[in-house]
Amino acid sequence: MKQELFIEGEKVSYSIQTKNVVSVLGRVYIYRKPTTEDVLKIVWMGLTSQKGLSFDEFRKMHALGLVRMSRRRGQYTLGQVYWLVMGRVREINRRQHNS
Repeated sequence: MKQELFIEGEKVSYSIQTKNVVSVLGRVYIYRKPTTEDVLKIVWMGLTSQKGLSFDEFRKMHALGLVRMSRRRGQYTLGQVYWLVMGRVREINRRQHNS
């Protein structure tokens, strides 16, 4: 599912992908809850165009308000993205537990 955010006023699409969640939080079974920084990293990894920004630059720009989530209907806030990631973690753990 594609979502949008704005980097210095320019619209950029991103998606929450399982491979990004796994690479940030763990490989086989995820024991910890994601932090806000983890969620930002997952969003940064899912950007269609990173605009040449490293993760540290992206995080600093977010703290300064230069990166903001889209407010259009159907777009997620950062808090909602956190809960999507938590749901994805449960799904990953359930698959690992059942296999």
